[in-house]
Amino acid sequence: EKLIVWYLYRIGAKEAWIPPKNEKEKQGDADIIAIFDNLKVVIYVQAKKHIGVSSDWAVSQVSEYKYYKTSTMDNDYTALSWVISTAQFTNETYKKAKEQSVRLIDGQSFIQLLLDCGLDGIDNAFQ
Repeated sequence: EKLIVWYLYRIGAKEAWIPPKNEKEKQGDADIIAIFDNLKVVIYVQAKKHIGVSSDWAVSQVSEYKYYKTSTMDNDYTALSWVISTAQFTNETYKKAKEQSVRLIDGQSFIQLLLDCGLDGIDNAFQ
């Protein structure tokens, strides 16, 4: 989660944080929230540290959370939802993600994103 927060700051987030796990009356789940003011975008991320494959459960979690949060937003921001997993995704997960407009990022793709943005200062991700 901390590495994802670092990455989101690195690509231009004005704010990125790990919300409290005990948030009251929430629906779904997001492990990280990032706000990109210059783009008017909010990204909700579900992070999964899995081995092998990740099921479509993460897609449901972050999709429900995005719906819950955007139903109370009264601004002109666009909300996006991502699932970042260290594992691969099943075909069913890809299908569900497409239906619910959730971006899936597997472990290899996330490594490439990190390399593309540069690793200067990555040690700050874990402080």
